[in-house]
Amino acid sequence: MKRSSYLKVRKYAFAGGVVCILLYSVLNYHKIKPYHRLKYTWTSKDEYLSSLQESIAVRDGDCKLPDAVINGKPWQSCYEKIEWMKELWQSDDCYAKHGVNGSICSILEYLSTKENYCPQTIKESKTQSEDDFTSTALTTPRKNLTAIIDLFEGNEDFTWMKNRIASMEQLWIKSASTFFQTKLKIPLHKKKIHVHIGLMDLGIGKNAMSGGPLGELVQWSDLISSLYILGHDIVITSTKLELFYAYTEYKFKNSNTECSVLSSHYAFPFDIVYTDVRGYKLFAMKLPKFAAIKCRFRILDSFGTEAQYNMEPTSKVNPFGGLNLHLKQFNTMYPHTPDNTFLGFVVENPVLNDVNLHEKRDIVLVYGKDGNFWAGLKPYLDVLRRYVSEIHGTVSGHTNDVPYYVINHGILSLNELYKLLQRTKYFVGLGFPFEGPAPLEAIAMGAVFLNPKLNKVNRRKANEFFESKPTNRALTSQNPYAEKYIGEPHVYTLDISNEQDVLSVLNKITSFKQPMPYLPYEFSAEGMLERVSIHIEKQKFCSSVKTWPPISSLKIAIADKSNCDDACMRMELICEPEYFPFINTPDTFEKVGMPCKHEHYTNMPFMVYPAYHAHDAACCFQTSNLQFSCSEENRDFVRLCPCRDYIKGQVALCRNCT
Repeated sequence: MKRSSYLKVRKYAFAGGVVCILLYSVLNYHKIKPYHRLKYTWTSKDEYLSSLQESIAVRDGDCKLPDAVINGKPWQSCYEKIEWMKELWQSDDCYAKHGVNGSICSILEYLSTKENYCPQTIKESKTQSEDDFTSTALTTPRKNLTAIIDLFEGNEDFTWMKNRIASMEQLWIKSASTFFQTKLKIPLHKKKIHVHIGLMDLGIGKNAMSGGPLGELVQWSDLISSLYILGHDIVITSTKLELFYAYTEYKFKNSNTECSVLSSHYAFPFDIVYTDVRGYKLFAMKLPKFAAIKCRFRILDSFGTEAQYNMEPTSKVNPFGGLNLHLKQFNTMYPHTPDNTFLGFVVENPVLNDVNLHEKRDIVLVYGKDGNFWAGLKPYLDVLRRYVSEIHGTVSGHTNDVPYYVINHGILSLNELYKLLQRTKYFVGLGFPFEGPAPLEAIAMGAVFLNPKLNKVNRRKANEFFESKPTNRALTSQNPYAEKYIGEPHVYTLDISNEQDVLSVLNKITSFKQPMPYLPYEFSAEGMLERVSIHIEKQKFCSSVKTWPPISSLKIAIADKSNCDDACMRMELICEPEYFPFINTPDTFEKVGMPCKHEHYTNMPFMVYPAYHAHDAACCFQTSNLQFSCSEENRDFVRLCPCRDYIKGQVALCRNCT
């Protein structure tokens, strides 16, 4: 992208006691990576605090260190920062200017009132948050997407995205108007937002025009459209050179010796940065004092990141892990897990596409642009052929595994593909690619999606595609969202290797009336605008004061031999990880009938905490905010699970969240 394209378009463990730590370690030894087993030491909380007090020279008063967990909120990073400042507070003149003299009292006061690493134990002072650096101006919806379309004109990296944005422009305009008039319940403050697509320099934009993967580009296109039509000021970059230009002033201002958080927050030119893992690592290498502003980043992460792969040592074994971010900073394609933020994408509205069921023909469109996806599946397609008049494909490259009777169109433009889907009765998956947008597009066009079951429960171990992904999430089908949240008569999940199962499904769907087009609200343009606007306004990762989602929505579930995701779903609720600190207390165990005979604390990678071991009446607490997880389970512990309600068709939001 030419230069003009970046211009505005307007550890220290409070260990668990012997009961929790050793028992968990024995039971989960095979799950804990070698670096986890070697990195941490285990002591009691009192022993650790005592040793830390003794290691710090107290010169002007006896200041007591705060507890590892205060009212359920972990403060593990407080102790790490104290240790750092004990040795290095004189490395930056700014610390002394703010009253730090090497004593525990002065360090605690600075860390609690200036950098927000520690609880406010010395005196009350307003801590800085995103609100201190954001304009008070409110957004108004823009009337078109012309500036974005013009920006991408002539750049082959962005041709596919430009075409998608242009084709959906009227949908965005209409949806934004409706959203601001009927759905918006809170004021939206105008933000300065940077969008950096790190993957673009690998050629994904060019490859999209010749059959390459489209999932990431779909999401980037819809995110950019959402931000711009909502009225935010955005800057778009995709190269190192553009990044340099966008942050020249910031890098210059940070060449002095000012305190990291104070100077970096005020000098940083953007309220929020959206990027991917590749882009984030580039930022971390190039921007000075990066730790101070990493809370402003949002990572587009199609398949999600789980807690155990988020910690820094993970990067040695997983190229996409080890970012040490709040798990909600990872934005996913589908609502895989409530541990991450569901960003999503948009499926074009079938009403706008004038879908007419009378135009449907007795044909199949196979979901598989790569000829390799078809390998070994001719028996399945042979069975399908007996029930339909035609089987169509859109295969690029070699077609050696594509049966002779398939009508192959090659790569189609968006309009050509939508016209084909309007005539298609059955959209047929082959098992791969996983969790792409195409099935929802087909369902919105009135096609029935045949969704292959995945027989291997742990896909990370069974499929090399997931081997490098920072998640152990098990996929039950090619598109679990369609299976779980949509279902029959729009989606039939079947074992395509079992002919009897295939025949049973085909007999059923060919005897029933063709279903009407269906689009979940959360995948509509209006649904995405609602979700994005609220997340931008309410998610505050730079502040320790958590007021969203509102605590009034908290419900507690007990997970006995299951994870919190499942425990909450059984109550028709969803797990909400932002609530973990509120239930990470002895009082909560007492209230649910599990009194604590022993209390143990750890910042070890034991993501089932807070949890209860009934045999010893031991309550185990987590002291690291990065170690809470909804998805982790251990059958020898009873988990406390924080749940909330959700809006049907908008699972990312609770009923009081808007």
